[in-house]
Amino acid sequence: MITFGLQVTPVKPLPRGHFAWRIGKDFIWPWFHHFNDALTQPMVHRPDFRAHVAAEHARGCAVLPYFFPASMKAEARDCLAYKNEWGHPGDLPDLLAEQAMPPDMKMQMDTSWTDYFMAGLETFIRDFGIDGVYYDTALPFRRSQVDEKGARSTHWPIFACREFTRRTANLFEKHRGPGNYVLLHHMSDNMAMPIFSFMTLAFDGEQYNRVPPDCVDYTRLLPLDRAEVINNPEHWGFPCMFLPEIPVRKTAEARRTTRAATDSLLAILLPLGNSWWDGPMDWRRQQQIADALERFGIATATFHPYWRQREIAAPEGVLVSYYAKGARRLVIVSNPGPSPKKAVLKLAALAVRCADALDEPMPKPANGEIALDLAPRSFRLLELEG
Repeated sequence: MITFGLQVTPVKPLPRGHFAWRIGKDFIWPWFHHFNDALTQPMVHRPDFRAHVAAEHARGCAVLPYFFPASMKAEARDCLAYKNEWGHPGDLPDLLAEQAMPPDMKMQMDTSWTDYFMAGLETFIRDFGIDGVYYDTALPFRRSQVDEKGARSTHWPIFACREFTRRTANLFEKHRGPGNYVLLHHMSDNMAMPIFSFMTLAFDGEQYNRVPPDCVDYTRLLPLDRAEVINNPEHWGFPCMFLPEIPVRKTAEARRTTRAATDSLLAILLPLGNSWWDGPMDWRRQQQIADALERFGIATATFHPYWRQREIAAPEGVLVSYYAKGARRLVIVSNPGPSPKKAVLKLAALAVRCADALDEPMPKPANGEIALDLAPRSFRLLELEG
């Protein structure tokens, strides 16, 4: 049984090679329906689900069905029977009530709803051989109650939410074996990490889905000091994959601005050893970067972040992290700031080979130094050997 959780420091080792995980290659989630009505009739919207799981497994891809654990279709027979016990009070004018999309019913985790959900989830794991789950918005929503005298009390079921994720992990431990699963939690802008420490992976970034059309600088939305806390995998013991929301535009000029916005985001994420969902941003650019990372083989490399590594010195304001495999290094040199920088990298050991991983012009090292011109909010990927 897993018993860790609700701690503010890492409580388990990071999954090996997590920085190389890609949506669609390493795992995929069936979007059978936005809200739960499938726990008593598993995958009613996907009668071919068993064949679907087998096909994904054949190509080495894990299957994580999508659940919205705080909601259920109001017309589902189970909901009709138990909604007074499970449901969220409809008269509470808070964010949850505003987000309600009839005819669904919002559920509370500090009720027997959790027992019901876990019973259905265990059937799901046993009958279909799924590799994990994708939970969307499973957080301690505000709960309001009115007593017999009409007095209202409000609380947030923090420990009930923690228990929900712990029980989820224990079910997969029971049926899949220790750590042989992926539990993904989508909690954009509400990254209550200690509550979700039983999970494998988190999503953050969807809160920026109102990016202004003229935005080319993602650091306006995600400054480095925030990313170092929220989007830093080493803080919590599980990685936080980024879901970008950059408007993709069709004109030639718009493609240039989309590329600039994409680079400004990756200039923040790459030095942290973070991965991202291949979402709405410059598709060709993000694929170019992903291909370069995969060619090097970062899944089996060790990551050395800029705040810890001492082998490559850089001027203030320039972030240098690297992946290492034997004598090879894939070096990320990032300038997340608003001004261009002339950066001279000083290598602790001489490199016998130096190349740009993205086929950009590369200056030759001299006397153990590499001089680079870095545009604002940009980065370079360098391959060193020696």
